[in-house]
Amino acid sequence: MSELYVPKHIGSQAFQRNNIIHKHSPTWVKLLLPNAVAMIDSTYIYIEKSWNFNNQKRRYCQHKADNLVKMMAIMLLDGKWFNMYGPYYSDGYNNDELIWNTLSDDNVEIHENKYLFAQRQQLHATFATNDMFIGDRGFSRCKGKWSLYTPDSICKGEKQLSTAKANQTRCITRVRNAIERGFGRLKQWKFIDSVVNTEFLPIISVIMKILCAVDNAYFSELVEDNDDALTNAKVIISNLQMENDVISLEANAIGWRKANTNDISTIIPSYDDNDIKKFCGEYSIRIAHAYLGHIQQQWTTYIHHDFPSTIKITNIVSRYKTTANPKKHIVWIRFGQNKHNDTASYCTCKSGLRTAGGTCSHVTAALIALKHWKNNEKIPSFYTTAAALFTNVLDCTAYKRTNKNRKISTDDDETIRNIENQTSSSDESENEESSNEESENEESTDEESTSDELTNDELTNEASEDNTNNEYAKKDQYDLRKRLRTV
Repeated sequence: MSELYVPKHIGSQAFQRNNIIHKHSPTWVKLLLPNAVAMIDSTYIYIEKSWNFNNQKRRYCQHKADNLVKMMAIMLLDGKWFNMYGPYYSDGYNNDELIWNTLSDDNVEIHENKYLFAQRQQLHATFATNDMFIGDRGFSRCKGKWSLYTPDSICKGEKQLSTAKANQTRCITRVRNAIERGFGRLKQWKFIDSVVNTEFLPIISVIMKILCAVDNAYFSELVEDNDDALTNAKVIISNLQMENDVISLEANAIGWRKANTNDISTIIPSYDDNDIKKFCGEYSIRIAHAYLGHIQQQWTTYIHHDFPSTIKITNIVSRYKTTANPKKHIVWIRFGQNKHNDTASYCTCKSGLRTAGGTCSHVTAALIALKHWKNNEKIPSFYTTAAALFTNVLDCTAYKRTNKNRKISTDDDETIRNIENQTSSSDESENEESSNEESENEESTDEESTSDELTNDELTNEASEDNTNNEYAKKDQYDLRKRLRTV
């Protein structure tokens, strides 16, 4: 199969460059990303632990915390697999960026592996220099022969993508999701969905190529090229340069007041689920259904007298935060007269400034909730099966909180006791200090009286000594006069 069947369905023999551009590139994709020819990404295949320690260390992925090898895949824009390269080790020297640099760099002339050199030669022979590939953020710093379309990231110090970056990222993700769905379809095969025995490592590349060939031959295309997709792409292109003015008007205004269902029902126009799907996108609706489970966390609606067609909704809990005080988003929705054709919105999330390609899932969840509130309907429960699966899963959160509160109360009691002990000890020390001061005062008084007595005695002695000295001096003077007279 690898010699006869596989070359007919994947590889450079099955797909020539002209054939790729004209037959395997949907019109709407070329409209969004003009120079794109294919998508690239890697997938993981879990393997057993090896007794060779050197290989074991190189096959252990710290990102997935497991033993695995990586396969680099190239998919055409219509969802057909072009080829599968690998397997590669999964350590830090074999990330997506370095693998693609090895395959695409023109300056790499020497390869330790002849098979790797053959893969590179096949890739360079098929695609031209001006062709562009679509990748995820892991390929954003790649340097090689071909340029890449990659989603933008938030720069340091920023909280949101700009409108232009958010719109461009939406164009890329709208196309790139096909390769992720392709990996999901490949992993329906039990061989690569489970842990692979290390004995299959020498032929794992051949097996993956066979599976890709079977997928191309017998499965439906992952990307459809129809009029609806082309119409949606044209709408996205027309909105790429549109600025989001909701952030500069409604989002910066003060004076919003809380509103109930009766207050907002007159603002909300009539629309159905199909309108939401066209305006927001299918994937956004799936995420929004999960967000609607957070309504019990007190969503609050507001209205403003200066913006009669705008509704503000707060306390939309982010799904990425699991702390006791998670991040919450705020949504502003400005409704128009013609359902969603002239509706504008802004959200405080990372992609909240987007004006092309649908809204973020927070705005979508708000639109679904508002539709039910307008009609006085109860919001249905979504993903009830997913919630029911965790019914018997135990949770120690209550125990942890109880212990935490108990510890806090114990710490408070100890603090109070310490304060009381410090207060009593300070009182005792003050009493001791006062008694010591009194004794010191008494001692000082005795010392002063004693010193006074000593001073008087000393003065008396000094006076007597002075008198004696004076008498001796007078006697000496008398004797001297007497001797002079005799002479």
